Amino acid sequence: MVYDIIGDIHGHADELSLLLAKLGYRYEGGKYFQPGHQAIFIGDFIDRGPKIRETLAIVRTMVMHGAARTVLGNHEYNAICYHTEDGKGDFLRSHTVGDGKNTKQHQQTIKQLAFPHPGEWRMYLDWFKGLPFFLELNGLRVVHASWDSEFAEFVRERSLNDTEFLHRSATKGSKEFEAIDKLLKGPEIPLPLTFSAPDSEGFERTEMRLAWWKPRSGGNRFRYDELAVPGEGNMPSDIIPVEDLKRWPGYANGEEPVIFGHYWLPADAPAPLSANAACVDFGVAKPGWRLVAYTWRGERTLTAEHFANVPRIG
Repeated sequence: MVYDIIGDIHGHADELSLLLAKLGYRYEGGKYFQPGHQAIFIGDFIDRGPKIRETLAIVRTMVMHGAARTVLGNHEYNAICYHTEDGKGDFLRSHTVGDGKNTKQHQQTIKQLAFPHPGEWRMYLDWFKGLPFFLELNGLRVVHASWDSEFAEFVRERSLNDTEFLHRSATKGSKEFEAIDKLLKGPEIPLPLTFSAPDSEGFERTEMRLAWWKPRSGGNRFRYDELAVPGEGNMPSDIIPVEDLKRWPGYANGEEPVIFGHYWLPADAPAPLSANAACVDFGVAKPGWRLVAYTWRGERTLTAEHFANVPRIG
């Protein structure tokens, strides 16, 4: 089987249709398919874009007919928590905390789907709960944000359909919370107290996303700008405190290839980040950026020639 791993879509259904066609998928009988191929969606179907309902219809229909598989993204996880009461008068993802960031991030999904089509939205939330946190596919690993073998094993038989597991996953300090945080959002470390940087939506970040796919070598002396995710901006050149590096186990050169999304990488010509790690999220939600896929044919060494992309429309 050939796998076409497709990056974060965020409601850009038209670009998804174009990318599927470019990859060789045909639309017949109400679904896209390609004999001998299976699409693997990396998660983050919802929020931000103009056609969230249409995106979900394409993805779920392909999955239901065996033309695709998918992993859970952090935006789907956040949506589940946003719509699940915590039993204390709020929700697992608060509607009122701070400056309204949670509601702002989820606004387009509420406007396009949750409010006008509540029954359909509830069906999708129930579907999200059953999606796997990662996939292992005969020599390939697929996860939304970062691979961590310990946490992958911990959640291997778990599901968000388990109410207790869901609530614990939203409780800071629990192992369930840490597992979901690593797999769906990726490791982060605190920035120096004198430094902050805006994220992709303009909110000030006090933590830095780690380029976790780099091998852990060279001892314990690393600078922030050495380990920052590409595109994070001008990170400080200070040495990272050793205790903060515990959040970064690294990804060894001998590990199986891993493909992930989440990171909004800024590149016109996508390429692997290392011989065995590739990101397929190149920010289609941003004007001028693109929707990206990687076609995996069983290779141990990932290659730039296996990327395909379409630019954002408009």
